[in-house]
Amino acid sequence: MYSFPEKLAAGLPVVYDAETLEILTAADKVTGLKVRVAGEVKTVTATSVVCATPLKELPRLLPGLTENEKRAALSFEYSQFPLAVFFMKNRLAEDYWANVFSRTEDFKASFVSDAAFKCKEMVPSGKSILQAWFVGDIGPEMVDRPDDEIIERATVEIGRIVPSFADQ
Repeated sequence: MYSFPEKLAAGLPVVYDAETLEILTAADKVTGLKVRVAGEVKTVTATSVVCATPLKELPRLLPGLTENEKRAALSFEYSQFPLAVFFMKNRLAEDYWANVFSRTEDFKASFVSDAAFKCKEMVPSGKSILQAWFVGDIGPEMVDRPDDEIIERATVEIGRIVPSFADQ
């Protein structure tokens, strides 16, 4: 999440706190962006755009979409859930990319994954990065809880499944 924009910014101009109003296209090719920066609307020329946004925002950003494309973007259902991430001091001894939690044992988290094992190229340090996923029915219940409550719950639940977690 951090290295990609940093690499892009090394060779491209970057403007922070700009609100994207529209992605401009011609003949199905990106030609630029209409943005608002400090209250002023500007057009920026571009040949491509990297954009991470909820699908429901696409019809606003790409007004040239067909009605069918707009309907699909607006009706897409996605799960809301918090993701607690723990950057560990070392690589955990357990060699699993994920541990699935039992619903019958009062776990709220669905599973915990170790990014260092799951995708070692994304973690050059080799240190474990544990991600506690609160997905499924519990996701909407947990998503608006305070961060400290989510982190505390994730800490307790990971500790039950990954014994070496407390030592890290």
